[in-house]
Amino acid sequence: MTTKRVARVLPPTPDGIERAGGVLRSGGLCAFPTETVYGLGASALDERAVRRVFEVKERPLSDPLIVHVAKPEDAPALVDLDEPCRKAFDALTEAFWPGPLTLVCPARSHLPDCLSAGTSTVGVRCPSHELARRLIDAAGVPVAAPSANKFGHVSPTTAAHVLDDLGGEDISILDGGASGSAQCEHGIESTVVGLRTEGTTCHLTLYRRGALPRASLEEICSQVGARLNTAETYASESKPDASGSPGQLLTHYAPRLPAALCTVVADAAADDAKSDSYLANCVVVDFGGRLKTLEKAARAYRDLSAAGDAKVAANALFDTLRWAEGVPGAANVFIADLSEERASSALIAGVADRVYRAASGNAIEIPRKT
Repeated sequence: MTTKRVARVLPPTPDGIERAGGVLRSGGLCAFPTETVYGLGASALDERAVRRVFEVKERPLSDPLIVHVAKPEDAPALVDLDEPCRKAFDALTEAFWPGPLTLVCPARSHLPDCLSAGTSTVGVRCPSHELARRLIDAAGVPVAAPSANKFGHVSPTTAAHVLDDLGGEDISILDGGASGSAQCEHGIESTVVGLRTEGTTCHLTLYRRGALPRASLEEICSQVGARLNTAETYASESKPDASGSPGQLLTHYAPRLPAALCTVVADAAADDAKSDSYLANCVVVDFGGRLKTLEKAARAYRDLSAAGDAKVAANALFDTLRWAEGVPGAANVFIADLSEERASSALIAGVADRVYRAASGNAIEIPRKT
C-alpha cells in the first residue's frame, strides 16, 4: 500500500526559505540540504520539537543529534569550554568552518538533554551549504538536524530521497533545487571530533570518519599541540558509546535488502555455490573495478568510481545504495570490501566506514571465474 504524501516541499527561493524558517521557529520540522546529506531540522532550543525529530525518524533517544549554526560565531553560546579546549576549538573552527566538521563539547545548561542522549555534551557544526545557512539564519535559532531518513536506512542526498522515507510525515522539505546526487556536495556525513580537558591538556577524539579527512585534522592539531586519538566503534552492535556522537551503530546507512562486503578471490577452494546462487539476483556496487568480473553475472552493476576517486565515490554512495534496493528482482546487495581503508587518514576512510556499516560488517568471497 502506498503511503499518502503529507510532507510539503518548499522551493529554494527567498519566500520558500522564509517559510521554512517560520516552520522551525514555530516548533515544526523541516528537512534541508547540507553539503553532507539532507538533515531533518528542529529548533535546538525547543525540547518538544527535538523529541519530535526522534519520533519521525524512529530514532532511539540514545543516539544524539548535531546542532547546526549559521555562523561560526554562534557556536560559543552552545558549548561550555575551558581554556585548553577553547584554543583547539577556535583553531579547528577557523580552519574548517563552514564545513563538514562536527565538534562534540560540554553543552550549555539551557540545551535540552535529549539532544545528546543525556551525556551533557553537544555536537555542533556550521554547514558550508549556502541554502542551509540561509535557512538557519531565517529561523533565528540553532537547528538540531540528524539525517532526514528513517533511522538506520541509507542517508538522503536529494529531496526525493527524503520523500521516499518521510513523505508520509507532517514535515516541510526545503528542496535543494538541483537534480541528482550532487545536491549534497560531499554525499557522506560530517567528521565528528570530541574535545575534553584533562588537567591542563585538551584531548581530541575522532569518533566518526566522514567528509573531512583525518589528515586535515592532524595538521591543525599539531599546530595547537593537541593529539588526535581514534575511537574505534566498528564492533558496537547495540548502542553508541557515551561520546555524544551519532553514527556509532554497526548497522547503519543500510539499504532495505541484505547487504554484504564482497571480495573476488582466486582461491579454488572458494564456495562456487555462493556465486551461482547469489549473483543472478544480486546488485553489485563496486569501487575502482574490484568487482568488475561480476558485472555480467549480476542482476545490476554500478561502480561508485571506476577510477578509484574517493570524492566521486562519497558523492555517489548513498544515491547508489538507494538505487540498488530499487532494482526489480534484486535479493542482495554486494558492495566492494573497503575494510582495509577504514584506518586511512584520507577521505576513503569515510566511505569505507559507511560501506562497512551498510553491510553490518557481513562479508562474502566470490570465486573469480576463469
